Amino acid sequence: MSVGQLVSTQHSAVERTYGVLRALIRLGHGPHQPRDIVEVCGLPRRLVYRRLQQLIEAGLVRRSPGLYGHYELVPLALHVHRGQSLIAPVSGTAEVQSVLESLHAETGEVVMFHAFLSLGATRVCTDLVGESLALRRAVLRNPAGASALREAPLESDAPGRVILAHMAGPVADQPEFEMIRQTGIARSAAPLPGWNWVSAAVPPQSGTTPETVSPIIGAVSLLVPANSPRNVSYGRLLREAIQSLGPVSPQRHLELVCA
Repeated sequence: MSVGQLVSTQHSAVERTYGVLRALIRLGHGPHQPRDIVEVCGLPRRLVYRRLQQLIEAGLVRRSPGLYGHYELVPLALHVHRGQSLIAPVSGTAEVQSVLESLHAETGEVVMFHAFLSLGATRVCTDLVGESLALRRAVLRNPAGASALREAPLESDAPGRVILAHMAGPVADQPEFEMIRQTGIARSAAPLPGWNWVSAAVPPQSGTTPETVSPIIGAVSLLVPANSPRNVSYGRLLREAIQSLGPVSPQRHLELVCA
C-alpha cells in the first residue's frame, strides 16, 4: 500500500492546506490580509481561514503581532521556501551541519539534509554542503530535476524512503523498508539524470515513542555521479557519520519539521 493510498481520504484537504502555505510563500515576508491569500491560492475565504488555523497549529504560520486579522509565515518556513534556489540558507542543527561538512571533506561529493514536511508527505532540503561544476551544469539543464532535489514526495527516492522506513505504519512494514532499516542505507537514482542518492536516516531521540514525540526524522544524503566507483563504499561512511551525530533531541527535531 502506497503513502498516497493511505492518505487518499485526506489528500484534497492536505492539498488545500499546502496551497495556502504556498500562497503565503509567494506573497513573501510580512503580514498579509486573508483577502490577499484568497486571491493568490484561489480557495474560498472560509476554507482559507480553516487552513490558516491548521498551519498555525503546525507552527508554520502565525497571526501578525499587533496587526489584527493579518497572517504571516514564521521565519524558518519563509527561509526554507523562498525564491527558486536549489537550497535556502537555513541550517537544521550545528551537529547536522558538522556531519555534512565532514562527509563533504572526506568524499568531495555534495551532501544534503532533508527534513520531513508533514503537509503533503514531502521531504524538504534544509542544508546543503558542497558543489561541483558537473552538478551545476546538470541543474541548469534540468530545472525540474533541481526542484525535486529540494522538495519531493517521500516515495520518490532514497532520501524520502529512508524517512518512510523509520515511520510507524503499514508502509514501513513492506520488505523494501525493512531492508532499509536493517542496512541503515537507501539508494536510488536522483531526480537529475546521471546522479544517484546514497541516504541514511537521522534517528529520533532514543527512548521515545510515537505517542510521546513525533517519529518524523531527517535524512543525510550523498549526491553522487552514477558512474562513481565509490557508490558502494559511501554507505559505510554514511552509517559511521550518523553514528557520530547521535539522536536528534525532540526540540531540535520539531524545529526541523517546522522548517
